[in-house]
Amino acid sequence: MERFLAAGSIDELNDLIERDGLILEKMALKGAGNTPLHVACLASRLDLVRVLLKWRPKFAEKVNADGFSPLHIAAAKGDVEIARELLGVYPHLCSVKGVERRIPLYYAIVHGELDVMKELLLASPESVQETTAQEETVLHLAVKYNRVDAVHVLVEHMKDYNCASVIDQKDNEGNTALHLAVAAQNFEVVNFMLHQPHVVVDVNACDKNGRTPLDLSRREVIRSILTRAGARHGTLNRRRYSEGDIRDTLIVAALIASITYQTLRYLFSDNGMVKNGCEKETFILSLILSLLSFLIVFFFFLQK
Repeated sequence: MERFLAAGSIDELNDLIERDGLILEKMALKGAGNTPLHVACLASRLDLVRVLLKWRPKFAEKVNADGFSPLHIAAAKGDVEIARELLGVYPHLCSVKGVERRIPLYYAIVHGELDVMKELLLASPESVQETTAQEETVLHLAVKYNRVDAVHVLVEHMKDYNCASVIDQKDNEGNTALHLAVAAQNFEVVNFMLHQPHVVVDVNACDKNGRTPLDLSRREVIRSILTRAGARHGTLNRRRYSEGDIRDTLIVAALIASITYQTLRYLFSDNGMVKNGCEKETFILSLILSLLSFLIVFFFFLQK
């Protein structure tokens, strides 16, 4: 490998390959899964990449022991020109899966390499629909690694290529990209996703624990925009309230019930005194109505 990289010129490199037709294969065998093309990509040697693709284009499809193809490496390093050279030989390289089924696009996003990301999307627009072994989409990863610019590009791309349904796609935990954005308390991403023209994001999607994005929010500003978008608490979390919330609501409900009881006793009496023979009936009716008022107040609390 070192001998190959140390070649003084492209002509010298071509001569080296011509003298030994198997030299590239020998180097690949010694490379423990890394072909000379992997090494050239790691070294960002565009000149070597071009020579290798001329002699052994099939090296571009090889995945090393770490789950990286040459395009995975170029994507992670942000080498736009090398990515173009590789895609010029085999456009399908965009779909080559590495460790945990990750395609090159995922590494461009994780490392924030926006230019390479755009190049990959241009070569394979449908690649945004690919998922990892954990069922994560490219949008999940962009949100997870706080690549806000990538989120913008991906959402616009999904809208342009009629695959906006990917925005609401869930990972293996049932999380949408919106769940992750809210869990990270990322107002910028949440606000962007909820204000997309011609796209309605599912604000009430539930994860495997029955939680909606609203259940994950700890910031009032995020709760506010979620609520305005129609968000509600999940089925399992709707009754998970703080002890303070429950105590305050019980106090209010008890006061309303007490006032109701006292008012009814007064209405059924003469100047505050219970009429003869009606004390038992008045007591029962007042108790029932006050209990009903208590239950109504508490019911509305549970629904909020």
